[in-house]
Amino acid sequence: MAYKHLKANTFNTKDIEFANKHLWITSFLYGLLRPLDTIKPHRLEGNVRLQNHDDIRLFDYWKPLLTQYFVDAITSDNGMLAYLASEEMKSLFDWNEVAKKVKIFEPQFMVENARGRKTIVVYTKMCRGAMANYIITNKITNLDDLLAFEYEGFKFAEWIDEGKTPLYVLAAP
Repeated sequence: MAYKHLKANTFNTKDIEFANKHLWITSFLYGLLRPLDTIKPHRLEGNVRLQNHDDIRLFDYWKPLLTQYFVDAITSDNGMLAYLASEEMKSLFDWNEVAKKVKIFEPQFMVENARGRKTIVVYTKMCRGAMANYIITNKITNLDDLLAFEYEGFKFAEWIDEGKTPLYVLAAP
């Protein structure tokens, strides 16, 4: 769903160049990828155990290999990360180390009705893909500029978690 709303097929050459420089794609099989990296289609979960590597999980295999590389790549870019992957992808890294060294923008998306706010996974995936598209097509390099993001009625509502997390809300009719 996220890739569908990324709408990569609409990107022009400058969008593709920007994405290939700034967008990281996480993979349990390949680690970190850029959009133009060539891979074989696959489906794999991070808790798979590697028999030839002391039966460790893929998460544990990648963590020491990717963490510093990821931090260095973000730091050499602009030191800011718009984290739009699922929660489980954080397990590919020592996330505490990443969070100490880079500024992270990790939006939450909720639907609001008379009973309150609720996360609906399909909408979260849609919005993550759409936000990645917004970043790429608008060449966003300042995380504060993401507060203007709106999609399918979702828009920035407030900061939550003591000002650490931007919350985007869709008010249900």
